[in-house]
Amino acid sequence: MLLANGFSRAWNNRIFNYENLFEEAHFGERDQELREIFERFNTFDFEQVMHSLQSAELVCETYRVDRAIINQIRDDQEQLKDSLIEVIANTHPHRPNEIEDGMFESTRQFLTQFLNVFSLNYDMLLYWAVNKTNLAPNRPDRWCGKKDGFFRDEWEQRQQNLHFLHGGLHLYNDGSSVCKRVYDPEDWDAIVDQVRRWLDTGNFPLFVSEPTCEKKLEKIKHNPYLNACYQALGELENTLYIHGHSIAENDRHIFEQINRSRVNRVFISIHGDEDSRANRDSMANADRFLDRSIDIGFYDAATVPIW
Repeated sequence: MLLANGFSRAWNNRIFNYENLFEEAHFGERDQELREIFERFNTFDFEQVMHSLQSAELVCETYRVDRAIINQIRDDQEQLKDSLIEVIANTHPHRPNEIEDGMFESTRQFLTQFLNVFSLNYDMLLYWAVNKTNLAPNRPDRWCGKKDGFFRDEWEQRQQNLHFLHGGLHLYNDGSSVCKRVYDPEDWDAIVDQVRRWLDTGNFPLFVSEPTCEKKLEKIKHNPYLNACYQALGELENTLYIHGHSIAENDRHIFEQINRSRVNRVFISIHGDEDSRANRDSMANADRFLDRSIDIGFYDAATVPIW
């Protein structure tokens, strides 16, 4: 199973959609100018605007526009990435007890159906669902058996089956390796609290939020943990489900890795009216991005009881 933003939006669409993130974001000293760019493109999509700024940078360099303007465009791209990380951390649910235990139990039951789970999300919902304790102790799916590769035996014995392909709020670089933040029960120190404190000092979580698939892949390959997750995607075989993803161009590196695998069937969720413009685009992109040898099917996301 490959999960994307639709997984989180199924729990709370208000928190985890780009419109809310845009409304809550602050872009520092460039707030007015960057908001105007979003308005001109008629979008709330951070990655679309970052991609447009990157294209503008290349065009300006070609036309030898004043270097100060090019540098400002480049700085605005970095500001957008930093603002996206900050707004996700600041609007994120504070603790897992804000989600009903019954919802986590439903999610775990859902996850046990899959040998491997990959996520493109930055938020904590999947991590909480896998790790939250004291859920229905007598149920066979109390533990969904998902391991994220942060224990030595999981690496040595290749037991990792939970992969955060684009990083996450709970992941960070300590200068030499990738680490994950964990809840501290003694100080009642929630992971989200830790992230917010580190943001105040200029230390950001590990996020792959680059505007293009090429830039995303470059960042992934330069990070041992992310690259290991990406390589694991290329080792899959048989059937893959993709849930909550728009099959957009900026994640084409994901589909290219699926093409390198031995996956022969892919089922992709669609949300709402099958004939909507967004769904038609998703289905057309699936046909373009995935290898012709892969059998592609679609299913209604609303029929999947994740939460």
